[in-house]
Amino acid sequence: MHTNWDDWRFILSVAKHGSFAAGARALNVNHSTVLHRISAYERSRDVQIFVRRASGYQLTDAGQELIRVLQSVDGQFVELERKLAGHDLRVQGRVRVTTTDSIALAVMSQHIAAPASAYPLIEPPPELVGDVVCSLGFRLYASPEYLSTYAVRGLQSHAWLAFSPPMGQTPPSR
Repeated sequence: MHTNWDDWRFILSVAKHGSFAAGARALNVNHSTVLHRISAYERSRDVQIFVRRASGYQLTDAGQELIRVLQSVDGQFVELERKLAGHDLRVQGRVRVTTTDSIALAVMSQHIAAPASAYPLIEPPPELVGDVVCSLGFRLYASPEYLSTYAVRGLQSHAWLAFSPPMGQTPPSR
């Protein structure tokens, strides 16, 4: 005897929601479809699943047994869906990185190209767009002796204490 999975889904929904109309709304189908499918299921198996009472539909003993099994199966389907979702390892969507411009230029730029080509479903923006959140100030410091000797030089000709090589890069071995 062939069972259509939708028949069981309709039965479970009516049992959960207490009426054919509420079960149909939860499944986003017509009330008459649910009524027809459950009636056909009952006729084909010569079993009654629901009894109509003044308070609504009540499960028969056979219906209670069926619902007990269907709830278990439904729980297993939910668990299966959760597990399958964890197996979808496609990296996709928009990537947003927030950082300072110095870190973006010195560190991040070398790491962005590889993931973009390895994961073609990510969406790097066609151009960099930024918003100024705050100002970041820098100051230059030197001893009075250094300034008295070298103050007339241009900035590029001074000896600087700084990150060398740029942040994120390994210095060459000497």
